[in-house]
Amino acid sequence: MGDCKDQIAPCLILTATVDPEDMVFTKRNDPKVRLEDYKRSLTLWLNEPSVYRIVFCENSLYDITDLIRIAEQYEEADKRIEFLSFYGQDFPKERGKGYGELKILSHICQRSYLFNQSQSFIKVTGRLYVKNIQKIVAYLSKSEVDIMCKLNANLSWADTRCFGGSTAFLERYLLPLSEQIHDVEGIFLEHVLARASHKAMSEGKKWALPPVRPNFIGISGTDNKTYATSWVGAFVKQRSYDLKRWVFSR
Repeated sequence: MGDCKDQIAPCLILTATVDPEDMVFTKRNDPKVRLEDYKRSLTLWLNEPSVYRIVFCENSLYDITDLIRIAEQYEEADKRIEFLSFYGQDFPKERGKGYGELKILSHICQRSYLFNQSQSFIKVTGRLYVKNIQKIVAYLSKSEVDIMCKLNANLSWADTRCFGGSTAFLERYLLPLSEQIHDVEGIFLEHVLARASHKAMSEGKKWALPPVRPNFIGISGTDNKTYATSWVGAFVKQRSYDLKRWVFSR
């Protein structure tokens, strides 16, 4: 692997909870089914040429030997992958999976060698793959944005399935707001990421939309539905997204 690319390219964070136990608002909750999702997704990521460093962090202490064995098949490829596992579900489940996800990100900040050797990151829900990730990686590698995420609902809601930015944003702005998350009370990670983005911008940090609308492959854990869009639908949505980027960039 070229040292230059390795240093510039963002670190890919894959968050994982194989066994969600009795987490609220989670229909896809069978650990065996979810493990297969992670295996499929990880294989796609390991075959993705634009990704050089991967941190996979799982927070239910489920046996992830199968995932490690998949990664071992790519030891000769231009990949550096780090597996982290801990029990991070010791909180009231009413707080929701977003609260657990920030515990994962906190654990990564404290324990991950690859993350702490990086200046930027892209976080993707671990059971998903982003088909057009190359454009997102290229953009974040060249830009100087502090936070890259899609904002909706009058800028009060951020898409947390795929977002990125500087490692400093994660530590200084997002993680400190973790205690605000409470799914049952209607305050989700999506709200908190939007709030962290606004706070960062108020202090002079740079926000940007992803260069393309992320094209997800996988199944939603919330409603157990497959992400699927026809090429016509994808084209229309991308054109609408391009207009949105144009408006925000003016």
